[in-house]
Amino acid sequence: IPIDQLARQLGVSQTPIREALSRLEATGLVTKQHFVGYCCAPQLDRRQLDELYELRLLLEPFAARCAAERMDEGQLQQVARLAKAMEPGRTRRSYDRFAVQDSELHDLIAIGSGNQLVRDSLARLHTHLHIFRLRFHSTVTREASTEHAALVRALEARRPADAEAAMRAHIERSYQRLQAFARD
Repeated sequence: IPIDQLARQLGVSQTPIREALSRLEATGLVTKQHFVGYCCAPQLDRRQLDELYELRLLLEPFAARCAAERMDEGQLQQVARLAKAMEPGRTRRSYDRFAVQDSELHDLIAIGSGNQLVRDSLARLHTHLHIFRLRFHSTVTREASTEHAALVRALEARRPADAEAAMRAHIERSYQRLQAFARD
């Protein structure tokens, strides 16, 4: 990633470019190589994807269960509004927007769980930054939207077991949609 070229293109000094690249390195989206500089990080391989989803299956269904019990009405309305506003991505731009909204939706549920450690752990995974790099296809967003709707219904009904089951099903289906695209 040519820092000097980016700085010229953006009309900024190299310092904010380096700072941004350092932050991207912390999320695993770029790597820094000695005598080379920053490079785009490879996509998750199959083992990394498996491990990511194993951890998600441990944390996110629990977070959804807790959120159904602990979210206040304002938080619940915010989740419902966001889920309704998410449109399946038919173009690259709308797909990218969906990825950002999906990340926000999952984060709102983690916040609603009332467990800061769960929220921080999920945030550090940068899950959505990685999984949406694996595949661009409108089917991914269309199916995820349907799964989100089931999750929101369970949250709105304040049914912890149903919210947990809906989140588990969503994560399992997400894994099924993406596993074929992870490199071995």
